[in-house]
Amino acid sequence: MRCGPASVNESYDMVRESNIERFVKDSCSSQTDCYKKLRADGVVGMTPVNRFLKKAGKTLLGERCSRALKRKVGRLSRQLEWMFLPQTINVLSRRAKRVVMRPIPNGPVLHLHSYSAVNDRALLRLCREVCFGKQDIRAGWIGAGLPNTDAPDYQPLARWATQHWAMYSGFLPLVRPNCSGGRILDVGSGTGHATVCLGAIFQGMTVTGIDNDGIATRFAEKMNQRSNVRYVRDDFLSFESGQRYAYIFALEIMEHLPATLHNSFIDRCLSMLDVGGRLFVTTPNALDEPDGSYGHTGLLSRARANSFIEKYSDRMRHASFYDNHELLSGDPAKFIVNDPVSTFADKDGNRSHFRFVMA
Repeated sequence: MRCGPASVNESYDMVRESNIERFVKDSCSSQTDCYKKLRADGVVGMTPVNRFLKKAGKTLLGERCSRALKRKVGRLSRQLEWMFLPQTINVLSRRAKRVVMRPIPNGPVLHLHSYSAVNDRALLRLCREVCFGKQDIRAGWIGAGLPNTDAPDYQPLARWATQHWAMYSGFLPLVRPNCSGGRILDVGSGTGHATVCLGAIFQGMTVTGIDNDGIATRFAEKMNQRSNVRYVRDDFLSFESGQRYAYIFALEIMEHLPATLHNSFIDRCLSMLDVGGRLFVTTPNALDEPDGSYGHTGLLSRARANSFIEKYSDRMRHASFYDNHELLSGDPAKFIVNDPVSTFADKDGNRSHFRFVMA
């Protein structure tokens, strides 16, 4: 993939048709079904453990072994894969120095000044395995830069990570860059790509990423570390940090919680804000999609959106939308839709995600 603005401005249609984005438009009843679909499509590459067990299974059981036995072997391979993944992360973390930070030739894009070019296929494969893990499906990358790779089969992963970072970037003009000594909390930090980018941009602030996925947290600690960044593995709703934060990012988290916990989650975030702090929230504008669509647990649907907006109206400082078809444009003027939040159900325009600023 060429390094340059063109790699950011690729049309969303290309991303939408890629394997990694296919789960966005294909119906999946659960996160597990999504994972199976992606593995069947060859998106999630087989690890050496998978390949060994598959070959051993054919040798010992024959090609016509029962489906039940095949399922058991498959479950065992996935368990072993995840059992050894922490050690794999430790070993491959030595290769993180192979990530090349290349300056973006025409100036910063999405507040980032460099491409994070990852061309080591072992690192790319590992990143993909962590992104499509047991607990969730999430975007991820290595390095505090705009995702970039020359490997064609991993370019969709880079574009997906770019989309995710674009959502963060849309809030950054609201962050005071000279808030020395302030704290930022990134809820659901995953592989740590967005967290370490925040740390690189706001070097005078301490950035904490929290996630309940131990594998993703270990990956973040090994691959996306900075002196002003730390990671915590914990359940956010029971997390006791004893700190207050100037800014809390909770992007694309609510849809992965049961709808009964939405208010508890927002209340918890607001309770951890420092005086004058801001909470940034995004979640899909689900309209009539049922819970469970695309692996999402509790969606802010048409039936729930009005009551949610009304409940937190006194805490809303700004409410608008993101247009996910324009996230790869790199231009906030295109992907931020500043329509009144009450228009969320209107059919004209693409209001794909709610974008809330709360205090």
